[in-house]
Amino acid sequence: MKSLKILHKVSLLGLGVLVLVSFVLITGLRSNLPKEVSRLLLLEQQSDAEWLAAQAQSALSERQKALQYLAEVMIENDQLLPVSQLNQRLQLSVPGRQLFNGGLGVFDINAIGIAEAPINSNRIGLNIADRAHVQQVRATLQPVITRPLVSRSLDRPSFFINVPLLDSKQQLLGFLIGVTILTENNFLLDVGHDSTGMGGLFYVLDETNELIVTASDPSQAMQLLPEDGMNPLIDSVRRGNVSGRARHKDGEYFIFATASVPQMNWTIVRAVPEALVQQPMQELINKLLKASVMLVIAGGLILFLLLHRLLAPLKQATANIDAMSAGQQPVELLKVKGQDEVAQLVAAFNRLFFLLDEQRQRLSLATSSAGVGIWEYRVETGELIWDEQMFRLYGRDAGDFSGAYSFWEQGLHPDDLQRAKTELQQSIDQRRAFDTEFRVLHPDGSIHWIKANGRVQPQSEQGDTRVIGTNWDITERKQAEIAKNQFISTVSHELRTPLTSIRGVLGLAAHGQLGVMPDTAQPMLESALRNAEHLTQLVNDLLDMDKLESGEMHFELVELDLLALLRESIDRNQSFADQHQVTLRLQPDAVCTPVLADPQRLHQVMSNLLSNAIKFSLPGSRVEIHFERFAEHVRVSVTDQGQGVPEAFRDRIFQRFAQADASDTRQKGGTGLGLAITRAVIEKMQGEIGYESSPGQGSVFYFTISAARNHPHKAF
Repeated sequence: MKSLKILHKVSLLGLGVLVLVSFVLITGLRSNLPKEVSRLLLLEQQSDAEWLAAQAQSALSERQKALQYLAEVMIENDQLLPVSQLNQRLQLSVPGRQLFNGGLGVFDINAIGIAEAPINSNRIGLNIADRAHVQQVRATLQPVITRPLVSRSLDRPSFFINVPLLDSKQQLLGFLIGVTILTENNFLLDVGHDSTGMGGLFYVLDETNELIVTASDPSQAMQLLPEDGMNPLIDSVRRGNVSGRARHKDGEYFIFATASVPQMNWTIVRAVPEALVQQPMQELINKLLKASVMLVIAGGLILFLLLHRLLAPLKQATANIDAMSAGQQPVELLKVKGQDEVAQLVAAFNRLFFLLDEQRQRLSLATSSAGVGIWEYRVETGELIWDEQMFRLYGRDAGDFSGAYSFWEQGLHPDDLQRAKTELQQSIDQRRAFDTEFRVLHPDGSIHWIKANGRVQPQSEQGDTRVIGTNWDITERKQAEIAKNQFISTVSHELRTPLTSIRGVLGLAAHGQLGVMPDTAQPMLESALRNAEHLTQLVNDLLDMDKLESGEMHFELVELDLLALLRESIDRNQSFADQHQVTLRLQPDAVCTPVLADPQRLHQVMSNLLSNAIKFSLPGSRVEIHFERFAEHVRVSVTDQGQGVPEAFRDRIFQRFAQADASDTRQKGGTGLGLAITRAVIEKMQGEIGYESSPGQGSVFYFTISAARNHPHKAF
């Protein structure tokens, strides 16, 4: 993906977006549309079922009203008509007989049949006083519609409408009963047939009598309910499901809903084939899928052509910039066409490129004047890039340059080669600055000192690691340093012997060993003694610094108890601390901790750090010494409560003769070599040194030394 051009990336991205949108749309339709349509169909079936239940209830009410009208003509002068007249009026009641396929019957107050229609219906003399509906009418004097039951006179599943015969005083005179036989043609069939369409199903189930009262298939009307497993749709309803999806007896799935007719304990079932919904939906989704594919192809093509046209100026600008960068053509303005974003970007390139070219020319002029060479090292490929000044610094001919890393190695002095390579590799591995000095050997045999700096650049998009830096010749500075060091070393050695004698004589005189001195001479002797001791310390520091730089200082690393050494260092500096009214304090929980160090040099380090902390602490304050054990080393810290290290002094605090300012030198004393010597000694013992400081809050100087782990005795 990284190697693709922006045209291809944006085109692929746009195409991907179109594909994703189409996929989400089609997937959403495929997943949700059938469900939503099924839900709507389910609601429709529920509405149809409830309408059918309402129609059935309306038919029952119609029959109840017909009976109530007929009951009014069965009474005259608050008495039932004679039996002959009752039978006559029953026979003449055409609407009543049409509404009740099981006939009509009149029962007296004792619920014994006295009249009937049609004749010979076996109701004359029939006693139904024990029927629940008779008892209910007797108690409420209200019409009752019974649930389906087996008729005693007809011995067939039926249901009754029982209307009380009342006189004007609402006294019960008897019962008028209409019978509907469920095993014969009845009013429910026409209602059910009118509700089905589009392959739908309709059932009226009587679970009390386990009958299919009626159905969309007339052959199932008045049949017993099928056994479990024969019709999964009816099984689902009988298990109490009021709506849902179920398989019919022929294996086809239906969406169904139910409604109840509470008076009859009937369940109305309305169902429609699921395939009538799913098939059109699937066809619609397939058409949408084809349209989406065509849309994606057309959209991708249009996007590609549009981007190609928009990015053409940018592509041309990039080619021109590459040519100018490679020196194939001079720096010149790129052509800007239009005012769109691409044109604005090209114009910005123009401004940036000329600014960079101007800076490059200035840098080239500056480095040439200063004798600074610029180099670049590409780690993965081993490629080396030098400017013209680098060839001058190494005394090499540019025509011999191979561009390989080994070209640089060949110019280094053999004694410095391995060290310089190691330091460069460590800088690359640790991603830190490269800063070193080494000698180079010119083809004519002359030796030159080079100061090298470099920085590791972050990896590029291609994963390349680069180091970019500078070289410059410091031969004259090195020669001056060598001469200076030789002079200091010579003078120091020459001064040490007479200074020792002078300090001894002044000490004897100041302590009265040479006789009693006048009172006016005593202060002068003490001042001379202090200055002689200070000069002796300066000479010793100079000699130590010379030994450290020349590698002549002897180190003998042995295992020793750090706690005991710190206590001894405190004792050695206690009198100096008392003079400045400063308290020295070792951490209270300190325990014996073995370390690997040179005892004499470690004492020297602690004396330098403690004396500095004491000198720069306020009277009455405290200097604390702490140490902490880690896996491979021990960290020792000295904390004071002084004014802290000035910001401007922090970068050179460990340099030779470095002091914050002249006033500090006069006020606090010192040679300016203590911290430089301390750092050199710690580094010789494979440790590190540093500090932390906040203005007005004191400073913490710390160093690390190796923890002892059965290390053998080591001297160097």
